[in-house]
Amino acid sequence: MFSPLEYLFWLLLVSNSVLCSVAPKFELENKDVDLSRRQSNILNDTRFTLDCPVTETVAMEKSLTRYGFYLGSYFMSSNVYSSNPFTLNGCSSGYFYMTFNINYTAVKPSFFSVVLANGTKGITSDPAIDYKFYPYNVAYIFYKSGGASNNSPVPPFSRNLTKIPEADKYFILHDQAGSKVGINSTIYSYLNAPSALNKIIFNKGTKAFLVDDSKAPANIHNITVKCLANDTCVTASQAPSSSPGSGDGNGTPSDVDTLRNAASNTTVSNTATTTATITVTTTATTTATTRDTVTTTATITATTTATAATANRDTVTTTVSATCADNQLPTNIVVTDSLTVKSLKSNKNYSENEKINIPCSGDFTLSLTSNSRDSDLFFGFSDANGISKDAKFVELQIGLKNGQNAIKDLVTAKVKRRNLVKRQGSAKINLVYVNGIYSLLSNGQSFTTFTSSNIIPKSLTITPFDGTVTLSNFVLTCM
Repeated sequence: MFSPLEYLFWLLLVSNSVLCSVAPKFELENKDVDLSRRQSNILNDTRFTLDCPVTETVAMEKSLTRYGFYLGSYFMSSNVYSSNPFTLNGCSSGYFYMTFNINYTAVKPSFFSVVLANGTKGITSDPAIDYKFYPYNVAYIFYKSGGASNNSPVPPFSRNLTKIPEADKYFILHDQAGSKVGINSTIYSYLNAPSALNKIIFNKGTKAFLVDDSKAPANIHNITVKCLANDTCVTASQAPSSSPGSGDGNGTPSDVDTLRNAASNTTVSNTATTTATITVTTTATTTATTRDTVTTTATITATTTATAATANRDTVTTTVSATCADNQLPTNIVVTDSLTVKSLKSNKNYSENEKINIPCSGDFTLSLTSNSRDSDLFFGFSDANGISKDAKFVELQIGLKNGQNAIKDLVTAKVKRRNLVKRQGSAKINLVYVNGIYSLLSNGQSFTTFTSSNIIPKSLTITPFDGTVTLSNFVLTCM
């Protein structure tokens, strides 16, 4: 049996390579895909056989746009180039399978995206979906609606690419279970929130945009779109004939979907002699269960008014209205491409840096990369109020410059230090917080554990000892 310390040591070593595998606990709905939290799987795209190509010209705009999403209370943003709006989803069922290739000129792009948003307002509109690909840690799905944002689980593994192979085939697949993204038929991330996603994807005003990092643009090309075998390709001005929902997994709508998607006016004939009006109110209840065994119930009420007239033929006009209540998925991950911290007014000045809220009820993991070793880094874990002049908090010192890690509990004045072998270049930092114990690893060495006081960390502030340091690949995940 492992002792508690041996268990933490094992856990931290594993986290050095697969820390990003800890994912939010969503229940997979797709019968064709079975993803575990730490294992990717192969995409089954055999149902998508009907070619429905993009017929519009797509070109990148020359002006920059400030673009981003809120992740919890943290706003992740960057300057990007966006393409003109174009119609991506021309499938009558609303489900689609998109593939494309990437190449670039001199600098490897930090990220590239396919964004679904309002065709008039552009990529900054609300609601919107961002299918975002990173060369270094693969892919995520972000969506925002009503000012709130959410995202797919952290990819189960990463790969550091010195060059993006032009033969790599990137894909986006949206079906009854939600959306999936990946490369070369391997699913790297998924978002099983079909109700929330469908509201955006099947809106008549939604268009697609290609989005590039302004510092290193990528060329997205060889775009293909396939529909389900029994679909038809609709024109750019048409919307899907219905908004597929729960159904039977084969595109057949459920009873609730039938009420919701009924045509507003269906005319069989223009001849009428006598008229009868009937009003029917139907209430249907749908239940969704997550892996956390949390059951939520949404009630959909549809009122149907039918007017029937008889002569040689019948005329029937049906009007259906529906109201749906959707629960937002929990936010339990903080991700950012780049984060700059500084101490310019004084040494180790926390007040020059913004706090990062920790959206976890208990345990969490943290992974990031420091692109410089010119200064030690200090991580201040405090309550939700952050670090003030007289605040008591737990401080982790990463000795990137002086060669020594240290963890200090400024409530009890406890200190623990461990020497660190200094290296050149960037430094990857991993941290695990479990049951009040901090465990720290820097570039695979200097394993340090520390039991803190009764402060439950609800916020994090990072500062260098002096100067300015850029951090990348920042991922904080609740366990």
